[in-house]
Amino acid sequence: MPAHKGNKYALGNKGGRPEKYRRKHCKDIVDFFSRDHYRKRTVLTKDGKSTEIDIPNKLPTLEGFAIHLGTVCTTIYGWAERHKEFHNALTTARHLQKEMLVQLGLAGDYDKVFAMFIAKNMTDLRDKTEQEVNVNVSLSQLLTQLDERNSIKQIARVEDEPNKIHSGNVELISTAGEEGISG
Repeated sequence: MPAHKGNKYALGNKGGRPEKYRRKHCKDIVDFFSRDHYRKRTVLTKDGKSTEIDIPNKLPTLEGFAIHLGTVCTTIYGWAERHKEFHNALTTARHLQKEMLVQLGLAGDYDKVFAMFIAKNMTDLRDKTEQEVNVNVSLSQLLTQLDERNSIKQIARVEDEPNKIHSGNVELISTAGEEGISG
């Protein structure tokens, strides 16, 4: 509902709750998705010595970013529709996510089946099947085949239609005959 006339504090306000979007969210989303692929962890070996190993970080998600901001994904999609700079930042974030998924998947740090599932559903990666079809038909052969198919369809249509068309005529004739007989 728009503000009341004369309310100087509501000039330009179309009503409704103010949007939570801020320009800084463009940097925030890119930073959130730019995390290192690995983190260091110190562990003890069997002989009691400590050593550092690389542990894969969690794959950043849009849901995780939304939770981080205290909002939901539909809000973030709305920001991308209304703000070109945020749309570009979201596209960059998706590229960063895909790169992390591919690199950690290739390194064997993610379960293979789950990495494939995520890649197919969260990125533009798909299984690709190539098929080669060779058609060697002249234009005149193709036109002849089309004419034959159309003729067959017309014959089939005529065979079906007489029952519909003539059944109406038969009813009229038989009704007229019955009326003539009984009347």
